[in-house]
Amino acid sequence: MSEGKRFVSVLLGTTLAVIVLMLILAKIFCLTLDQWIQIVPAVITAVGLCGAAYGWLHANALKRTEFILQFDDKLRSDLDISDAMYAIDYDDENIWYDNNFHKSDKERRFDRLFSCLAIICHLKKHKLISDIEFGIFEYRINSVCVSRQAQNYFWNLHHDKTNNKPSSFQPLIDFMCKEIFNETEKKRFDSPNPDISGYEKYLKF
Repeated sequence: MSEGKRFVSVLLGTTLAVIVLMLILAKIFCLTLDQWIQIVPAVITAVGLCGAAYGWLHANALKRTEFILQFDDKLRSDLDISDAMYAIDYDDENIWYDNNFHKSDKERRFDRLFSCLAIICHLKKHKLISDIEFGIFEYRINSVCVSRQAQNYFWNLHHDKTNNKPSSFQPLIDFMCKEIFNETEKKRFDSPNPDISGYEKYLKF
């Protein structure tokens, strides 16, 4: 069934249900003609509002779906982002975060990936996408959050005070701390001491 036909079907179904309800009420309360004249416009308005509300919600859902599909396509087709994701997928075999990472072209590529995933985490946090929609990106987000090198990078950014403002992908870091880390891991991450956290320090703080 097309989207237009589905909308018409829902609207007709709602109208029919209201008409049946009106007939039942008329039989129970023995409504007069004057009472019918007062009730019918209100019912028509209510049906119209229901149709408008359904159309608005449906239009928003379509726009959101289009956004999700475009975003997913970008993560797949952008070479910088896909290369960064590939490196994270093979984290144990590929050292990408080290003392030469910051202010390099490599940092720019990884930051593009992390910024995109941070947007999804932000939308999820504020309930602007559903759990099913979030699930499209969940594998990538979880892979980043369990990557030891990504955690090391985020730890350096978390304690870097040179900019005095959160990282541009702070929602991704917040998701990692809330959904991935246990309490012990959170405490280690919050410590700026490399001996306590277990992370390598590559920024000055």
